[in-house]
Amino acid sequence: MITIRDFRADGMEEGECLSIVDMARRAGIEVETVSIMGRAEVTSSHGVRIIADTTFEAADFESSDVLFLPGGIPGANNLAAHDGLCALVKRFAAEGRRVAAICAAPGILGGLGPAASCYLYQMLIDHTPASCDQDHIDIVISSRASTPDRTAFIMGKSKDDPFAVMEQDGFSLVHYGATVLAIPCNTAHYFYDRLAEALPVPVLNMPRLTVADAKAAGCTKLGILATDGTLAAETYQLACRAQDIDWAVPSEEHQQEVMSVIYDDIKQGKRADMAKFGAAVHDLKKQGCDMAVLGCTELSLVKRDEHLGKFFIDSTEVLCRHALEACGVEPVGF
Repeated sequence: MITIRDFRADGMEEGECLSIVDMARRAGIEVETVSIMGRAEVTSSHGVRIIADTTFEAADFESSDVLFLPGGIPGANNLAAHDGLCALVKRFAAEGRRVAAICAAPGILGGLGPAASCYLYQMLIDHTPASCDQDHIDIVISSRASTPDRTAFIMGKSKDDPFAVMEQDGFSLVHYGATVLAIPCNTAHYFYDRLAEALPVPVLNMPRLTVADAKAAGCTKLGILATDGTLAAETYQLACRAQDIDWAVPSEEHQQEVMSVIYDDIKQGKRADMAKFGAAVHDLKKQGCDMAVLGCTELSLVKRDEHLGKFFIDSTEVLCRHALEACGVEPVGF
């Protein structure tokens, strides 16, 4: 039998924390409510007193199949401030176990390519099954466009380390109630391990999720279309090795064309030069790739604008789908 641990904190939203218990128990699923307040009784955002089944200190989490985090402010903030719960959620996420959240849940650490951040936000809306505003998930976006260029730092062309800015923005999102973070910038995942260690909530790893999805789709050799920084950091190469699939990157000449599409076209608000893009793709196909990842979120905009085919797996689409699933939403339209 599936077992859900449903967490309780002062300031939670009543409907969000109780409806999951009602629906799950009607379906024969075991749900145990767990207070993080050091006492069984908690008070909701509208002053309703609710008694949890147990406290965090007394609960058995090893037998849990799902951790569920309800929303509500300041309830979500109280959940995010609990060190033990944050460590537990991060461990479940790292082990591939199920973590679900609702309402004041996801945060987008954006500004790392403002158009890409905007596109992810629109995608989250488009792929949510909703008949009214309230059916959508709550989203907090930090779009700090002044974040130092990631590729320039990775390639040693700049001494401006983006990590401090990204870490600060991550904590700001958590402060505003985010319980899972998404970063719509592949190159920024160079800093992923440091961010995931520093932040108290799970951070989705877009490249690892994308490669896993590519393998699940039958890919045996993945072409990598990404920035110089992402290639130098071997972000996708390492993910491919972990999934035991082959990979290839464009030749030096064609990689320059990929960078031109990203920096000279998309980041300047222009349509992609498809002659340059197509040449790089042809190079990957000649190397035997049966699929190519759009491993820069600016390249996701090429798929949107130019209606690219099934040869491509879009890292932004993968991030969107997993972010919705992490928030308890079954995506539509993929």
